[in-house]
Amino acid sequence: MLIVGQGLAGSVLAWQLLRRGVSFTVVDRGGVDPSGAPCASQVAAGLVTPVTGKRLTLDPRWSTLRTSSADLYRYAEERLQAELFVEKPSLRVLQSAAEQEQLRKRRDASDYALQAQPADPLELPGMLRTEFGAFWMPEAARLDVRRFVQLTREWLADAALLRTATLTPNGIEADAGGVRADSLGFRTGLVVFCQGAVPASELPPDCPPVSADKGELLEIDAPELEIDCVVHRGVWVAPQSSQKPSRYLVGSTFTWGKQDFEPTAEARESILSRLSELTTAKATVVEHAAAARPSTSTRVPWAAFSESQPRVGWFNGLGSKGVLWAPWCAARLADQCSRVSG
Repeated sequence: MLIVGQGLAGSVLAWQLLRRGVSFTVVDRGGVDPSGAPCASQVAAGLVTPVTGKRLTLDPRWSTLRTSSADLYRYAEERLQAELFVEKPSLRVLQSAAEQEQLRKRRDASDYALQAQPADPLELPGMLRTEFGAFWMPEAARLDVRRFVQLTREWLADAALLRTATLTPNGIEADAGGVRADSLGFRTGLVVFCQGAVPASELPPDCPPVSADKGELLEIDAPELEIDCVVHRGVWVAPQSSQKPSRYLVGSTFTWGKQDFEPTAEARESILSRLSELTTAKATVVEHAAAARPSTSTRVPWAAFSESQPRVGWFNGLGSKGVLWAPWCAARLADQCSRVSG
């Protein structure tokens, strides 16, 4: 079968197929979306966070998604011989008395209490503004997305499972017997497109639209900050590697719908303003990046085969929680591929 696209979605699907013994080839254009903008995988922070949003919500599927994520990324780590998925508690700093009350009410549920454990004020970094308190999220984690995708690409190339080419849904012919891609001289049983947002004209009628939403983030240098975990409060702040102890990623912005993907002064100032509400530490911007983040209107990824074209599948719309969602979605899709291939 063919996997078209080798960002986070395509890479995760490849590992899930490999586990099931399904033969495949990956076709990838090389790190950009159809408009030429950087793919989300190139700038993603890779955060896996249980309690999210202004309402401090816990997804009821958290436990299932989290287990599936750790299982897949550990499998890939073993074969790539690299540490990519770091399981480490992250800190959520409360912004108001209303959030304090929201947390108090939600912690009455036992599953929520496990994911949001009050932090001792004495253990909080001194450069953080924590007047309303904070809580730890013990099951938080982080994937080095860029390195995961790059090492997967190298592994696929070494195994002769990767072709560098451009293939769109309009470039295939599908029938009951399989799929033909004449531009590649390739015929296969199945194809799954993992390319990010594409024009609606290239989608079968039963596929939901996927929009390319603009996201921007900063890399900063902040020697005074001295935190060694991901911290959330209006923005998230994620330490870079131990080789860069004063460097942090900070983000992010979200702009719905198709946009340009050039970094903007407005986004930079918005992120820095929210950062100043989190910490008194001084920060210098080192890098400012923007990318296309494919999302569905429901914020739930779409991974399925088309009813109108049963040999053609789509894995897309991972959005801002792609690292958490991708392994579970890819497992369901890979199971279908395995049954057809078997």
